[in-house]
Amino acid sequence: MNDIAFSFCKNIETIDFYRFYHKRWKSTRYSQFGYISRLNFVKMCDGDIKKYDVSLWKRVHDECKEMGVISPISKKDRLYSSSLLVTILLAFFFLIAFIIFHLVIFAVLSLPLVVISIIFGLLILNEGMHLGQKAIAKYYQQKNLVQELIYEVIHFFKEEGLAPGDYQLKLKFNDYKGLKLIKVKKNLLSKDYSFYLDLDALNVPKFIENEISEQEMYREAVISFIRTSATVLLLAMIGASVLIVLHYGYI
Repeated sequence: MNDIAFSFCKNIETIDFYRFYHKRWKSTRYSQFGYISRLNFVKMCDGDIKKYDVSLWKRVHDECKEMGVISPISKKDRLYSSSLLVTILLAFFFLIAFIIFHLVIFAVLSLPLVVISIIFGLLILNEGMHLGQKAIAKYYQQKNLVQELIYEVIHFFKEEGLAPGDYQLKLKFNDYKGLKLIKVKKNLLSKDYSFYLDLDALNVPKFIENEISEQEMYREAVISFIRTSATVLLLAMIGASVLIVLHYGYI
């Protein structure tokens, strides 16, 4: 029975880790896992759980195979993104030209390009709404799969008389039911939680229902837009600073 118990713990940690990985990147609509990464996730899925429930193992296995697959970007979205990049580069070019040559015409040309860039950014934001919704749906699906695994493993431990102290879980989230927190380890961008199964917990749910709201969908899209815009702005500022230093260094 130990191999099944360890298999449960391994699969809980695997799906929880993907949920964390997915959360980190779900706001970046152009990122997805490569083929090799998905194969590695499938390998992480432990097969001994099949001895307990084949259908449950299959859902975990299918989830691992699906890791990182996102909807294709529409042609309209690609057009908006390309146009945004071109307008930002042109605006940046005219701004640098104004700084170097002190000609007002370059500043006048850069201002409408900045406005156009904002418009394209808002269009991209609108186009990305459906992808943001799918990302949140996937995030909640993974959470419920972990909760189902916890629900099943608690019943398995009770039936077999296993001690939860021998099976420690290391997870990225602490929003599951039926776990007893041991310690929290803070990292640079996240936290690691150590748990034991709480066999004495009452009314542990099999699923945790979560509704996907329009507000959450918009929030994720806005986060994506702000992150992208901030990154471009930061790079532009660094580039402008370097050019100004080089320009005045030669004078």
